[in-house]
Amino acid sequence: MFIIIAFQKYFSFNWPVNFDFPRCFQMPLRVGGKEAIFCLDFAREKFDYIPFEATIPGILYRKRASDRDEFVFESENVSFTSEKIKNEVEKFAAGLLSAGLKTDDRILICGNNHSQLVISVLGAARAGIVFSIASPNFANAEQLKHFLGTGQFNGFIYFGESDKANQLLLSICPEMQKGEKGKLKLKSFPKLTHVIFADEDHKHGGTYTLSDIFVKGNSEQIAKLPKYEQWDCHKICAIQFTSGSTGAPKAVALSHYQLINGSRIASSTIGIKRDTILCCALPLFRIPVFCLVVFSPFLFESRVVFPDPSPLPKLLFDSIKKHCCTNVLSNAAALRLLLRTQTLTQKQKNTPTLPSVDTVILLGERVSADLLIAIEGMLPNAKKIAVGMLSTELGSIPLLSDNTTNLVKSVGKVLKGYEVDVTKIDNLANNGHLIGELRLKPLSKTTFLGYGPDFVAGQEWISTGDVVSIQQDGNVDIITQHREDLIFDKIGRLVEHWRVERLVAQTSQQIRGIQIVQIAPGGPLTAVVTPKKENALNIAEFKKEMIDICRENRLDPPEQVVVLPEFPRVNTKIQKYKIRQDLKNNKLKIWLEIMNLTKSVTKFMMCRPTFFQVKYEINPWMRPGDPVNLEKALQQWNNLKDIIEAILQFLLIKKNYFLKKSGGEVLVMEPEGANNYPDLVFAANAAVVRGNKAYLSNFFYPERKGEDYYYDKWFKENGYITKKDIHVPFEGAGDALWVGKNKLFCGIGPRTDVRALNLIAKNLKDEESPFKVYGFRLIDPRFYHIDTCLCPITEQLAIYYPYAFDPVARHNMSNELELVPVTEEEAIRFACNSIVIGKSVIIPVGAEQTAKALQKLGFDPKFVDMSEFIKSGGAAKCCTLQLSQ
Repeated sequence: MFIIIAFQKYFSFNWPVNFDFPRCFQMPLRVGGKEAIFCLDFAREKFDYIPFEATIPGILYRKRASDRDEFVFESENVSFTSEKIKNEVEKFAAGLLSAGLKTDDRILICGNNHSQLVISVLGAARAGIVFSIASPNFANAEQLKHFLGTGQFNGFIYFGESDKANQLLLSICPEMQKGEKGKLKLKSFPKLTHVIFADEDHKHGGTYTLSDIFVKGNSEQIAKLPKYEQWDCHKICAIQFTSGSTGAPKAVALSHYQLINGSRIASSTIGIKRDTILCCALPLFRIPVFCLVVFSPFLFESRVVFPDPSPLPKLLFDSIKKHCCTNVLSNAAALRLLLRTQTLTQKQKNTPTLPSVDTVILLGERVSADLLIAIEGMLPNAKKIAVGMLSTELGSIPLLSDNTTNLVKSVGKVLKGYEVDVTKIDNLANNGHLIGELRLKPLSKTTFLGYGPDFVAGQEWISTGDVVSIQQDGNVDIITQHREDLIFDKIGRLVEHWRVERLVAQTSQQIRGIQIVQIAPGGPLTAVVTPKKENALNIAEFKKEMIDICRENRLDPPEQVVVLPEFPRVNTKIQKYKIRQDLKNNKLKIWLEIMNLTKSVTKFMMCRPTFFQVKYEINPWMRPGDPVNLEKALQQWNNLKDIIEAILQFLLIKKNYFLKKSGGEVLVMEPEGANNYPDLVFAANAAVVRGNKAYLSNFFYPERKGEDYYYDKWFKENGYITKKDIHVPFEGAGDALWVGKNKLFCGIGPRTDVRALNLIAKNLKDEESPFKVYGFRLIDPRFYHIDTCLCPITEQLAIYYPYAFDPVARHNMSNELELVPVTEEEAIRFACNSIVIGKSVIIPVGAEQTAKALQKLGFDPKFVDMSEFIKSGGAAKCCTLQLSQ
């Protein structure tokens, strides 16, 4: 997984029309309805990449002694020269080994940007202990258990509130309270022997304080430290966890060589030198951040300032001013908030700007025009704005932008020493580019050391999960963070949701961010947005704004809107998978202005095909010699049910001006005792329903006459009033199709008598909602029910097979509806026996031409295989009965 970073040297607005930029420097970006030009002439620093065959202790000792403070921790009022930090590291390393930990043991270090966290990590590396850095903010005990179990750690150091951490550990391992420190024996973590809390005031059983470890690191023990010069720089030195933005965090093994050379490459490309003073406002528990920030003073003699431990440091601007920082390391969301807060303070106190900063490095999100304007106001000389890509699996920054990079959608080009490629994904058009799942190749002389807990090494390429497009000039465009974030429409076409996100985020004046999600293939798109002002989003105006943006760019707008105060995040990265989960589990409130739903069907009835088979011949399709594969039929029936339910999850009912989620469902009738009635599965023939009334079928053929008993029983048990005439043949919704709310089209001929029309009108009569009944003569025995040759799509539109009807019927029907004809080839594949739910049309496979015609009319066909049911003369529509409208 990765985090997006950004490099831009200069930006400007409202340039004269005749100003001539070189083509590669121009990037149009819509800002408040106007076009802005961003000049991207960030030139990478040129350097020769010669890899270091070195370990982390090796770079600490190669740095010459200096009186200059190179590490400043402002809120702690602590600073370190290179010599002082080396001494502290040696003392802590010796203390760890004296406390009983051994070289090649593993230790998990959880904390924010404390000075002692830096000492602890470097001390572990000096002792030859494999370290892991993690956030101290565990939401629950399960998260901590996942980290400790996956990494199989021997030691645990915690910077933060020790009472909370101790409670989490005790909830997993209550026996720790009576354990002996340094010799813990825990059932859940058999390898964990040492727990160290940085909080000095605690009295928790079985644990050390940080000072306990330092005290043990005397000169005698320091002299016994292992000879790092003899170490293999390609051995594992760190286990780092991925961010967890697309699933549970994974443990990644990294070597000295990978971390040191990855840091060197990125620092050299950015241009970090001896006169660089870097102000760090990002958490050090991200391993590429730690290496970039902490190794640079040893590699380039630069300086680093930590305003305070928080990832959102209140002292950021004060620290920049005090230490005349040249570079700022932050993320877009945090810097945007800090700049907004500082702007308000500046107006009140007339605070001056910060002219010393010339480079801003933003990790975590793409930059926005608003942020760039804010940076220009507070940091007037910050003409470089850096963006790239962080990779936990590589422990570094493998991609960085240059003057050919479109910062709106790209994360740059591959840096020296690394390689990129993609694994192709079906259904993704390439448009002349490499498109697929991003793969990264580690530095030469190395391979990927594997994921925990096994850490199987040897893999040459790492699949990040990110879906990207690699342009012909080498720039990498991010399509989406994970292949599971890809969205496809009903017929399997890729939906360019990332373009909607980008355009709406850039243009809308009401929102700070937008994520487009879909929880079922072919289902509606949901726009999840965070407003600029809390409780101040006008949804109606925003939806109109979003629709206008999408139409202008020939994109389909999302059907649903969810408003959140903030996106779920981990280390600033949006957890899109959690948004999908919450949406699927009905945890998010959905708002939607009325759009293109033509029906609001909320309930269907289906009958399980428990006894389905072809036992007799009552239509041209039925051949007892061609038996039904019941197992396959059950699979097809379940698939149809699943598709209907997936669509019904998104059906909406009107509530005042907006619409909210409703309870669409499929009610299943179990055919208990109906083993003599194999066609009971064709629920459409049960009745025609209006409101709470059901006019039951009177089947024409004796083979089916007993089915009405089971249907009648089911309807009454579910609260319906049932009516029936035992003398006049009528076969339910198979021969009675509602066209909107006020028209009922009935088939007359093979199965239904013309006299049934008056009986239906009489028994379903509703004074408050009158309707008309229309009769149409069927003349082709293959299409014995009207639902096999006619499918109303809307109140004005239907698909039909013309030659199933007599000429008078065709004429009369054309006066009521716009009719789209279906070919005979697709009609006999039951193209008209489709189910319409809103804009979705569930249609049998083999009806491709019909599907294309519907698609041109703005509908979304969804194919289903109904081959086993066609053996009996039915398909999708025959297996369902629409209960409410």
